[in-house]
Amino acid sequence: MKQIGVVTDQGARDSQEDRYTVIPSLAEIFPETVIDRIAYFAVFDGHEGAACAEFIRCYLHGHIVRHEAFCSDIRRALHEGFAAADRQFLGPPIPAEDPLSLQYTSGCTGVVALVNYTRYAESFILSVYTCYVILCLSCDGSSG
Repeated sequence: MKQIGVVTDQGARDSQEDRYTVIPSLAEIFPETVIDRIAYFAVFDGHEGAACAEFIRCYLHGHIVRHEAFCSDIRRALHEGFAAADRQFLGPPIPAEDPLSLQYTSGCTGVVALVNYTRYAESFILSVYTCYVILCLSCDGSSG
């Protein structure tokens, strides 16, 4: 991979609620699990604060890669990895009258792209709600 670019735009909001993760090689972080050259790209659109987007940014890729089906069924690992991260963020139920229940006011949507540089046909994108991705790959060294 020659170049990776990331741009964020806060817009008119008081603070940036969005987060992103770029891991050019999952094998460098998870050598025991990842065999192929797979890159991980993710964008999380925070809602009502950045707590959820920040949490998911830090933990989602671990849930996906450590899933038992990551090497055999990436689609399943993606779907169940998202669900596991969601359960972890929500944690045990907290009564509404408890001040800690405010952790549930933050949320996020997201999109993840797993690009397999060994086998492009085995690259995947999973979008949750309103996030989209444009993925441009060039095999011949040209731009685009």
